[in-house]
Amino acid sequence: MDQPDDNPGDDVLLLAVGAKIRQFRLDAGMTQQQFAKAAGMSVQYAQRVDAGQQNLSLRSLSRVAIALRTTMSALLEGVAADPGSLGTRSWIRRGEDSGS
Repeated sequence: MDQPDDNPGDDVLLLAVGAKIRQFRLDAGMTQQQFAKAAGMSVQYAQRVDAGQQNLSLRSLSRVAIALRTTMSALLEGVAADPGSLGTRSWIRRGEDSGS
């Protein structure tokens, strides 16, 4: 199963996505149990998704979107990427100088 990373910045992103998914679920009139069944996941996993405690893979996000009869982009609309969740490692292509 997908596990949240240990980076505290991820919490902001996970909470925002979880809140968005929860709102779609409530707007659809679905209980967590109905949502879990429709998305093909356990109730415990669905509860973690709702609470923003579950880092979803793209496949899981796709199943969530299908269960909620929406698109993945609609689930992520308005959710800003948190630069703090990207970490501090500089990414440099092999053979490129970092300029330092």
